[in-house]
Amino acid sequence: MTNLERIRAAAYRSFLRLKHIHSLTTSSPSSRQEYDISSRLAGTPPTQIQSFMDTGSDVIWIKCLQSSNVFNPAESSSCSYYSCDSLSCNDLGASGNTCGGRDFREPCYYIGEYVDGSTTRGTISHDKFAFEGSERELVDVGHLDFGCSYYSSWEFVGNQTNRKTKFSYCMVLPDNEESVSRIYFGSEKQSSHTAWCCQTPFDQEEKAYYYVTLNEISIGGFVFDSGTTYTMLRSEAYDVFVTALHKAIRLLQRRDPMEWFEKCFEGSFQDLDSAGPDVTFFFYGVQVMLTKQTTYIEVEQVLWCLAIIRSNEKLSTFGNIQQRNYFVGYDVEQGVVSFAPVDCATF
Repeated sequence: MTNLERIRAAAYRSFLRLKHIHSLTTSSPSSRQEYDISSRLAGTPPTQIQSFMDTGSDVIWIKCLQSSNVFNPAESSSCSYYSCDSLSCNDLGASGNTCGGRDFREPCYYIGEYVDGSTTRGTISHDKFAFEGSERELVDVGHLDFGCSYYSSWEFVGNQTNRKTKFSYCMVLPDNEESVSRIYFGSEKQSSHTAWCCQTPFDQEEKAYYYVTLNEISIGGFVFDSGTTYTMLRSEAYDVFVTALHKAIRLLQRRDPMEWFEKCFEGSFQDLDSAGPDVTFFFYGVQVMLTKQTTYIEVEQVLWCLAIIRSNEKLSTFGNIQQRNYFVGYDVEQGVVSFAPVDCATF
């Protein structure tokens, strides 16, 4: 797959992600536009797992077929499943599990459905996890709940708000191939960082997603989603936004030939850098300023497209491209998202 094909595939997945979040239901090889996590599922024996980081989904799941070389729960002495009467099973809701009418002592089976037709099914389980630390050492984080999938198309990591109330991450720019993005669980990294720019609250009534408010263009609900590559704006906000860019940037403009991106400019990055205005998102209590590298993406030689896409749903998402080189911290207990501009390659 070429870089251009990956960019456009990421745009397509961003559309699917928005539809998935909007419909409240709950692909392919990842690229430098998306973020993987390397974790070790401890047990007997420990297993290395490569997963997709996604704050817009409410279940962690991995492939667990006994014939799979990813993870075999039968070989892990610390792995066990939850029954239908467990709190973790009840947290899925009636539409997320298959326990209706079954014996409460039976295993809790989860169901995940995606708008592109993909599904995942399996048991809600728990086991010991460890993640790579800042010095490449393994850090034991104890037991985590996860979906042990016996049928799925790919792996990714979603949020787990009922276990870890604080987590943060720092996403590097894709041209920093020698550096890695990092995610932190718990309060130590957040409490040790003193340069937080500001905080914005999210709706604590919404348990599965992180809704915040974008005030500047008055579009209402706005979901922070590391699993969506591109920011997507509701049409009424998008039209105002691109009209302002059209007036401000004196470069030849045209659409992406594949028509995923509506607003593109011809020229070098230096041309765009000098001609284009800075873009700032004004959330409630927070200003997030984008750089040109987090506003535009080169889809072909000397053609730069706005890395913000129109949403045809009544919802907008703040994607991972626009979160790059920000240290983003979530405090579920306090109900806030915090930001600090940093160089994630050296952070």
